[in-house]
Amino acid sequence: MSEVDAVFLALRTQALLALALHSIFKTAGKEAEFVRTDPSHTLKPPRVILDRLQNMLEQKDIAITVILVSILAAVSWGLGLAAVDQNVPLWGLFSLGLVYGLVLFLTVETLYLLSSKWLAPTLRNNRLFAGAIDSVALTGSLLVSIAATLTYISTAGCLTLSQLPCQIWDSLGSLSAAIFLIVFFVSGLGTIGIVDIVSESISSRVPSGKTRQALYLALIFASMLALTIFLPYNPIFGPATGFGTLGAELAILVGISYLGYLLVRRRESEQSSSLVYVVLMLGIAGLFLGYTFRNTTPTPDITQANPFPAPSLEVLVSTLVLFSIAYFALLLALPRALEQRLGIKHTRLVATVSFLMLFSVVAAYQLAHLSGFGIGALFFQQEGATYPGVWVGALFLTVRKITQTHERGKLRKDTIIPLCTKCGKRLDANSKFCWACGSQVSSQPERVLFVGDAARIESMKERHSTKRKVGSFIAGGPMGFLAFGMDFPLKRASEGQIAVTDKAVYYGGNAYPLNTIVHVGPGHYSNSVVLTFKLLSEGSMRKTEGGLNASATEVEFKSSNVKALTHSIEQASTAHE
Repeated sequence: MSEVDAVFLALRTQALLALALHSIFKTAGKEAEFVRTDPSHTLKPPRVILDRLQNMLEQKDIAITVILVSILAAVSWGLGLAAVDQNVPLWGLFSLGLVYGLVLFLTVETLYLLSSKWLAPTLRNNRLFAGAIDSVALTGSLLVSIAATLTYISTAGCLTLSQLPCQIWDSLGSLSAAIFLIVFFVSGLGTIGIVDIVSESISSRVPSGKTRQALYLALIFASMLALTIFLPYNPIFGPATGFGTLGAELAILVGISYLGYLLVRRRESEQSSSLVYVVLMLGIAGLFLGYTFRNTTPTPDITQANPFPAPSLEVLVSTLVLFSIAYFALLLALPRALEQRLGIKHTRLVATVSFLMLFSVVAAYQLAHLSGFGIGALFFQQEGATYPGVWVGALFLTVRKITQTHERGKLRKDTIIPLCTKCGKRLDANSKFCWACGSQVSSQPERVLFVGDAARIESMKERHSTKRKVGSFIAGGPMGFLAFGMDFPLKRASEGQIAVTDKAVYYGGNAYPLNTIVHVGPGHYSNSVVLTFKLLSEGSMRKTEGGLNASATEVEFKSSNVKALTHSIEQASTAHE
């Protein structure tokens, strides 16, 4: 490798690591916003990640079982490496059998946890019953795997599968291989984590105004069309060029279909950001696939002693990084989804699945080593598992984005909160009088004028230190500096639904009464609005003719339909005067 190639490899690796960390921190930040109970307390993303890992390791019975079996397998593997003069690697096979037993136990445990929802509550919450299931699963898995291993050794490798233990040994190998392919599938999902970061960043900057939006959309579609024309002539992707071309063609087809639907429903202006996201998600996913698999794994040469060439360092690093992105995304998002939909103990399932994927990789490596193929055999079928992972992730995020966009117009129950229009204090749902100022609460329901998505924008008060800026540039290159070292004047403080009624503007559990809003103006972005409102003393929330007699503050909201949001606030505020 020349010095120039080494420099480009380092820059590519730095950019990938920076995007990976940014994706993980973004997921952790959303989870921190969700689990935060005290609005005045800021929960940092690293703290969320450490809490999840700590909860996983606190599953002592799973952790102790894994540690004990791992020690036995490691000792056996070490003895096998020391006894190089053996024709049959007895200790190595015994170590592999222990790992097979651990994989089987973790698989049974995972299936039990996923199906525990359908058990009677008395059994599901019974510790003795759960302990009995664990004991039987562990004992049975180890006995079955050890028996199959001893038979495999005694029959010199099970030349035929006529014996039941040999069939079991073959099935254990197939189970571990299938789970190992799932690891590559998960790394494909990690690829989409990076694509999501790029697509979300670009789609959030769609300008307001029909003319500017139309030009922006035309530019996006034109770029996809240019990819379909010029990609076949590029010298970089090689045989993987078809991935990029397919992604661009899917982006055009799905994008035009979605645009037609929006035009029919007359929602193209308010949902243009989601349209841009969909087009970019599919197009960039194809480009990422083409770039990742530009060096296609060569066909194994069976005439060689080792037909599988060892993967390059870049392939190893990229696979590990992409898997880490998807793993941490699942580690952070899976618990909440499991609690809401399946009602099962998420910490135990996360620990079981994590160890299951880990030891399936260990089993695949041991089998490749004992077969004399080396680590190159592990990556021979990488494309076949990673490719579906990328497209499944792309389609999932695309559908989720479209679904979330269409649900923005549906008012959630927790968006509008009862409040006193005189003093602004929050009230109970059935209150007839304000507990603070004693004013009578109107019994007429509020008239909703606007419902949509919004992000609250705040100024960045803190500045990164020089050490952080230099360190982020050294560790992550230009991309690392942009993600973790560069100071930005503004940031997204939170995201949620915003609603405008004939009484107030509601967002994130807060209410901004119309009689306190004194000015509505454009924000720092083309699709944001700034509200200036008064902070008045209790019982004096009426506007005065002479201007502001109390201190004023501002809040900025960024929305995909900022024009309708601004118009509804101005209309409601004028009617309220």
